[in-house]
Amino acid sequence: MIFETERLIVRQPDWKDADDFYELNSDPDIVRFIRPPRTREEANEKLRDRIENNNAGGNGLGGWVAATKQEKCLVGFFGLFQLPGSDEVHLGYSLLKPYWGLGYATEMTLAGISYAFFQLRLQVIVSTTFPDHFVSQKILLKCGFSKLCEMDDEGQPLYKYQLKNSNCPPSFRQSDILIK
Repeated sequence: MIFETERLIVRQPDWKDADDFYELNSDPDIVRFIRPPRTREEANEKLRDRIENNNAGGNGLGGWVAATKQEKCLVGFFGLFQLPGSDEVHLGYSLLKPYWGLGYATEMTLAGISYAFFQLRLQVIVSTTFPDHFVSQKILLKCGFSKLCEMDDEGQPLYKYQLKNSNCPPSFRQSDILIK
């Protein structure tokens, strides 16, 4: 387990997650603000990479799955990644459709921020959204991020958000997560 919240366990993925991981990566509604949908082969390759290479550098970063504590149902994905060609660490998440609107994205983000700042000792984390992804923007702002700038990523406009450790709201300091 990487960390847990009141309702969720964020953990390393394994092959029993393959069907849910495929759904999470192939549904056009889920990935429309992330990238094009993946085929089963592409999703399996990405899952294999997550299983084999999470935290390969020993830095605590990676891409994990989130599951409910009680039913052990996979609800989505959460990750902290080093951006290519940058020192920045990017926070990202996605949820399976049955779990939209239940507060899981905010819960994972708050706990992920605490994990990043108090376990990994990061000083800054960033996240990006498409300009019309209002739900993610609302979640990021609720979790203490501020909009840093508008940017262009290969012709695609994005909003970049940032949260500094020193600006971490005291209301969700280390007590919000249980790190194993």
